[in-house]
Amino acid sequence: MTGPTGPTGPSGTTGATGPTGATGPTGPTGPVTAQVYSHSANSATLTVACPAGRDAISGGARRGTTQTVQAVYPVTGATTGTTAGTVPSNGQTADGFTAIFSAANAGNRVFVVCGP
Repeated sequence: MTGPTGPTGPSGTTGATGPTGATGPTGPTGPVTAQVYSHSANSATLTVACPAGRDAISGGARRGTTQTVQAVYPVTGATTGTTAGTVPSNGQTADGFTAIFSAANAGNRVFVVCGP
């Protein structure tokens, strides 16, 4: 036969510290800094390039007074000026944007947003 349970005894001493756990996964990348570059000229075709080592993230165009924007697209091997850039193939990284307008006007402007 078993007798009644006795009172709780005193706490034991603290044990040794365990080993350090494994390093956790790398956290997300911090914010991306992007810069905007633009080019304007009295031309119906304008291209603007990102600085060396930066990639085109987005782009756009603003027309002169009576012109229309006919096309805006990313390009590779971009050179800022009044000639169209090369349309990239699938998987290529763009480094500028080209805009085609209905006519030359000093108010025509092409923009590119460049990031790392």
